[in-house]
Amino acid sequence: MSCDLSLDLTFDCTSPESAVVKDSVYLLPYDSLDSSDLIYNSTDAFQLDSIGLVTGSEAVKYLVAPDTVIATIANVAGANGVNGFSHSVALTIPTKTAAAREEVRLLNNKKVVLVLQSGSGEFLVYGLDAGLKISELANTRGDENGDVVTLTMATAEGRKEPTMEVTLLATDEAGTVTLLENLLTTQV
Repeated sequence: MSCDLSLDLTFDCTSPESAVVKDSVYLLPYDSLDSSDLIYNSTDAFQLDSIGLVTGSEAVKYLVAPDTVIATIANVAGANGVNGFSHSVALTIPTKTAAAREEVRLLNNKKVVLVLQSGSGEFLVYGLDAGLKISELANTRGDENGDVVTLTMATAEGRKEPTMEVTLLATDEAGTVTLLENLLTTQV
């Protein structure tokens, strides 16, 4: 089904790719990124071929409902005419176990880099240069979805990213999943 958005543009209303996210997001501790493992693609300055963490650091994978993740990027005016971007990602995480609730609690006051896979298959990286922090958090107990935490991770006030999100592609989709899964020690 297509929707007419005027100006001769059409959009598939049944599966808007910008609103669809696979079933999980990865949070990497910002302060533990290993700069030697941040390898940009030689022909695309907005694509990472690799991302890694310093030894002893761990990423966390959160299972989310695909229709609960909303990523927003806004232009931010900067000093001396240098603009940047603010990244914001809102998501809902089921927290049915004490371990899951504790893992979310540990995010408080931490900066992270968030990686998600869009419905089109792209792995999108948010907060790579400035990090993301919790800007909003709500804990709902016992609704129709069970216990859930709805939170928004955003660029810290006064900070900005130099680009919109970047993509991550280590050879192909399977290779990228393997790269991210190898960074994990915890899955919530």
